[in-house]
Amino acid sequence: MNKKNMCKELVRKFMVFLNVSILLSGCAFNVNQDFDDDSDKINIEAGVDLSGIIEPERPYHEGLPKIEPLALFYQPSEPIENSVLPRIDITFEEGYLLSKDEYTAATVKISNANEYNLDVRSAGIRIRGNSTAEAAKRPLKIKFDEKVSLFGHDEEKSWVLLANIFDKTLVHNYVAYDLYDYLTPEGTFTSMCVFVDVYVNGGYQGVYTLCDQIETGSGRVDIEGKRAETPEKTDFLIEQDYRAYFDDDNSGQEGIGWFWMKRINECFVVKSPDSDGMETTEYTDYIKRYMDETYEVILNGDWKKIQEYIDVDSFIYGFMTAEMVKSQDIMQSSVYFYRKADGKLTFGPLWDCDLSFGGGDRYEAEAELVSEKNFLFGALMTVPEFKERYISTYWT
Repeated sequence: MNKKNMCKELVRKFMVFLNVSILLSGCAFNVNQDFDDDSDKINIEAGVDLSGIIEPERPYHEGLPKIEPLALFYQPSEPIENSVLPRIDITFEEGYLLSKDEYTAATVKISNANEYNLDVRSAGIRIRGNSTAEAAKRPLKIKFDEKVSLFGHDEEKSWVLLANIFDKTLVHNYVAYDLYDYLTPEGTFTSMCVFVDVYVNGGYQGVYTLCDQIETGSGRVDIEGKRAETPEKTDFLIEQDYRAYFDDDNSGQEGIGWFWMKRINECFVVKSPDSDGMETTEYTDYIKRYMDETYEVILNGDWKKIQEYIDVDSFIYGFMTAEMVKSQDIMQSSVYFYRKADGKLTFGPLWDCDLSFGGGDRYEAEAELVSEKNFLFGALMTVPEFKERYISTYWT
């Protein structure tokens, strides 16, 4: 084993050890219980009755502040001497402005990356993110005019440059994604995370991490990204994000591209299929009902039924990773799930772990399980069979 792999293995072992006392504090379970095997084929005899649920009053809609188009911070600078990081040069025309809503034309070049150097390519650039979008160091989304392979990964048009402005170490996302990749079964999609020096029009912007865009595709979330002829035959990728109802286009009401959970004030954005051009709520209503049914099944504690609705192992690995790194966003934002037609709800991919490890500008480390503050995981942890399986998986 080379030095790099030895260091990675030590980090992984240390992180597991670090969280054992927190995870198992006060718990005594028989971890040798035989668990039901998850069936690959979903077998739901009948839908769950949701008619008796009284919906809560929804939060007041105030709207999110608009980010006015702007130019990135610029200060003429010399290249960093002896940097071992790949360099990404983004070049705009003079007088350019960036926004969250529209792409600005640019060229992108990657150097100092050996076999992964990239010649100048045309692309569109926009600001991305939520709270980070207003920070001094802006995260960016790159959309190349044509698909490209970056650092050996599958060819895609869309890529992300994370600024990690709230993470003073700059490594939280990197370590979290690496741990998630280590824990999950082979073939589970995990975003790449490559440290890079970013220059805009020759001015140094800082160290960023180049990551995959969370979207559908054979090299990413491997489900069909287009609408089928019916909702029942359609694959879905959704994101739990409390900000969804702030969208001014929705005026505080459920829209075609997002939905409220029926029982509680949690909302989800439908990332795929794309809602553009959709004139009815048929598809959104379908995945909304499935989520509502899933939550009711979990609350009812029917272990056999729960295994019909969700991919249990994906929930365990996903929330376990979030717990190990103490990710604050796992509570209610940037939490992704997907479901293939006639399949089960699956956690993933893990995303947005900059506010973790007890660091960041807004939160202190917490002694309790932060993951339990996510409504789905919190409900699952009240089911004895799930909790025992979670503990058993942790030890193995």
